[in-house]
Parts: sequence; structure tokens; C-alpha cells
Amino acid sequence: KSKVDFKQLKSICAHLANFLLIDNQAHAYSKSYGEILTELEEYLKINNRIKAQASEIVEYLLKSGVLKLKENDRITFRLNGIFEFFIAQSMSENIGFRDELLDDKVYLSFKNEFEIYSGIKNNDVDFLKTIFEKTKQYFNKINSTYSEVGRPELILISKVSDKNDKNLEEISKKLKPLVPLEDISKDLINDEVNPIDNLKSEVSVKKIYNIEKLDSEIYERYIAILARVFKTMDGVTDNVLLSEIIDLLLNTYI
Repeated sequence: KSKVDFKQLKSICAHLANFLLIDNQAHAYSKSYGEILTELEEYLKINNRIKAQASEIVEYLLKSGVLKLKENDRITFRLNGIFEFFIAQSMSENIGFRDELLDDKVYLSFKNEFEIYSGIKNNDVDFLKTIFEKTKQYFNKINSTYSEVGRPELILISKVSDKNDKNLEEISKKLKPLVPLEDISKDLINDEVNPIDNLKSEVSVKKIYNIEKLDSEIYERYIAILARVFKTMDGVTDNVLLSEIIDLLLNTYI
């Protein structure tokens, strides 16, 4: 049985996730037993309400399956999803760390963590605004070009009609109406088809994306981050902001 309560354990694991992530790609976000022990000892000096030894905490996290000992005798989180959760938890406890991950150089690498953070801090309107502004800025040039051509939905209709030489209106008349799915069913399908990436895989090095390279993968990640944060952060009540985000998502998707 652990001498540390659940809230303390969450903060300890969040601190370890931060410690393993920063400047540690070369070792796939792992550290030696001694390095983790030393880091925890320093952490416990600051958080002296925790009545446990650093070695006891490390052994508990290893035995409980939160951490694992790799073949090279280095320690990391057992699963990628666990690592990502505690990175997000660290973001919620450390604004400076959160802002580091929002830097353009690494921003697109933390799609899952931003979504998880949005569930933890689901009323952080400033975070949602930041994600929105980053996405809007990236797509501003593209959307401005299309806005000069005409309304997005008319562009889409014209492209479909031009390519297939079919009347979209005639096609739509032949479609049979379906009973809309309930929200719960929609969420279950979405979770099945588009789950948080690599949740059950082992911890691996983050891919760094070159945002100067204009390709569909970069576009998709910008939109996916905003869409997931927008959906998860249901505690935000700024209707003007929410409407602007919906408009951007619709215009950009089209």
C-alpha cells in the first residue's frame, strides 16, 4: 500500500513526465534509476508534506505498472497513453511548461496532450483562444485566397459538379432520409474511429513537424488540435469565441 495519496501521486507522476520529456529524445524519454531517484529526492524536499521516501515511490510506481524498467535498465512510463496523460497533468499544474509545448517548434507534436489537458482544465478559455489564434493565423492566407473566389460551400458544389458532371441537387433528392444518431452514439462511433492516437503503445520519440512545409498532414494536425480542444473544453461559455471557432472549422474543412 502506498504512503502517498492519489492527488500527491498524480503530481509526482506529472513531475516525472516533465522530467523525462524535456531534452531527452535521445533516450526515448527514459532515465536511469539513479537519475529518477535523485530528481524525486529534490522534489520531496520542496513538497515536504509527502511522507514517503523517493525509493519507496519509485518501487511503488514500478510494481503498479505506471513505470517500467526497460531492457537497458532505464525507466520510463509503461504506456504512451499514461505518459501523455501525465504530460497533460503537468501542463495543468505548471503554466510555464504548458507554454513551452505551445511553442510553434513542437506544437503539432502534442495533439493528444492538448486534448487531455482540455478535459482536465475544461474552462481554460485563454488556452482555447491560444489554440484558435494559432490555427487561424496558419490558415489565414489559405482561407483568404478562397474567400476571394466565393463562399466555401459554393466552391465545393462547383468542384463536385465540374469534376463529375452531375447535378448535386438531383443526387441529394435521391438520398433517403435517415434518423439522426443520438449524441452518445455519435461520441461512441467517433471514439472508435478516431481515438486518441497511440494510447496503448509503448512510449516513443515525438515526431517534430516542419510547419513551413505545406502539406495535408500539417493542415490536418492544426485542424485536429483545434477541433479536439474545442469539443473537449465544454466548460467555456464565451459564445462569441465558440461561434468564431465553428466558422473557422467549417470554412477550413470545406
